[in-house]
Amino acid sequence: MLDSKKGGIDAEELPGLFVLILFLLVLILVLFSLNYLNESKKQQQVKISFEDINANRNLGYFLQLSVDNKIVADLVSESYLNNNYEKLKMTSNQFFNQIYSPNGPMGYDISIDGKSLNSAEFEDEIAKSTRHIPLINGEIVRIELHVGER
Repeated sequence: MLDSKKGGIDAEELPGLFVLILFLLVLILVLFSLNYLNESKKQQQVKISFEDINANRNLGYFLQLSVDNKIVADLVSESYLNNNYEKLKMTSNQFFNQIYSPNGPMGYDISIDGKSLNSAEFEDEIAKSTRHIPLINGEIVRIELHVGER
C-alpha cells in the first residue's frame, strides 16, 4: 500500500512489482523478435519474387535471341526433334553465363522436358521460369530456366 506520509511503496509490494516489470520486459523482447522474424521473411519473399521476374524475363529474351537466322525457340524445337542438344547447350551457355557468372553466387540450369542441359547444382533454387513451345508434329516441348544460389 502507498503510505501517504512517506510517499513510498511498502516492502511487501516490491517483489510483485519486480516480477511485473520483468514480465513486461520479456513480453517486449518477444514481440520485437517476432516482428524482426516477420520482416526478414517478407524481405526474402520480395527477393524471391524479384528473381522470378528476372528469370521470366531472361528466358523470354533467350528464346527470342537470333542464332543462325532463326530464333532460339526454333532451335529448341529442332534440338528436341533431333534429340541433339549440343548447339542449344552452347547457345544457352553463351547467353546465361553473361547474366549468371560461372563463378558468381547465382547459378542457372536449362531443362527441356525435364532433361537438364547444364547439370547445375544449387544449394537452394530461388526462381524458375517455364515456357511451352509447340512443335511441327503437334507436340509441345517444355523449356525451363532454374536459378539458384550456389
